[in-house]
Amino acid sequence: MSKRQHYLVSYDIRDEKRWRKVYKLIHGYGERVQYSIFSCLLSDKQLAELRWKLTKVMDPEDSLLMAPIDPERVQHLFALNIPADWDKQRDRFRTL
Repeated sequence: MSKRQHYLVSYDIRDEKRWRKVYKLIHGYGERVQYSIFSCLLSDKQLAELRWKLTKVMDPEDSLLMAPIDPERVQHLFALNIPADWDKQRDRFRTL
């Protein structure tokens, strides 16, 4: 399997219907940290796939930030009242 990188993904979607679509899409790739913020552990292929899918769902009025996190700094992230196990690898998809 290819090497994966941690990303902090944040979005601001102006329409509730599009927000739900974006939420469900990103939820398949990572863990929710806050309302519209996710932590994702992605390969280069998964990153490209997610970005492509998001461009199909989002409108120009919406905003998105996908910030890579240095692998050496992941264990130094500070989180208060938030699960902070960023270095734990999770299944990409879950059944509810």
